[in-house]
Amino acid sequence: MKTAEQPPTGKSCIEDFFDAKTLATTLDGKKFNPKSDYDSSKEFGKGTFAEKLIRAHADKIDFSKFTSILERIVAVIDHYKPPSVAA
Repeated sequence: MKTAEQPPTGKSCIEDFFDAKTLATTLDGKKFNPKSDYDSSKEFGKGTFAEKLIRAHADKIDFSKFTSILERIVAVIDHYKPPSVAA
């Protein structure tokens, strides 16, 4: 499922829905970089972000920007009509 477009580019990735505080959190002195070609001596990537930051601190993270994603999931579920099952 595509994430909702964000101004000004009309593009987004899942990390865009975290607040600035979460995105600015450092781990072992390293900053988060969502790009695949990050400098591992100074930065950490998406896997570490998800496992060591988000999962480990989920109770302290503001997930309020994820409402639009959850609404899109509900819309997909509501729109989906399973094929009829022949008796």
